[in-house]
Amino acid sequence: MNGNILIYDDLKYKNISPKAANLVMKDIKIVTVTTSWSENGSNGFVQDIPLNGIRAEDIIFVSPILSGDIALAKYQLSAWNKIDKIITDTNKITVYCFSEAPTIEIPLQIWVI
Repeated sequence: MNGNILIYDDLKYKNISPKAANLVMKDIKIVTVTTSWSENGSNGFVQDIPLNGIRAEDIIFVSPILSGDIALAKYQLSAWNKIDKIITDTNKITVYCFSEAPTIEIPLQIWVI
C-alpha cells in the first residue's frame, strides 16, 4: 500500500502524511451565537463573538452543533438559516443577519484553517 494511514488513537493522530497533518491538526473552536443582537441600520442585525486567537486572515468552516432533541435541533437549524454572513477579525468573529435575527442560541463549531 502506498502512502500513509491515518490512525486516531488516544486523542492523537499517528502515521499522518504532512499534507493530512496540515488539515487535521488545525483548531476547532466552539462558540455560541446568543440572542443579543445589535441593529445594523438597513443591513439587518450584527453580533460580535469573542474568539481568542483567531485572525482576520483566517479561513473558517462553520457549522451548528444541533441538540440531540429533534424538536430543538429543528428550531436551531431554522435559526441557523437566518445567519447570512460570518467574518473573522482579530480575536473575534462577526455574525450578520440581513433580515431577521435568530431568537434562540446556536452553538457553533468553527474549524480554523
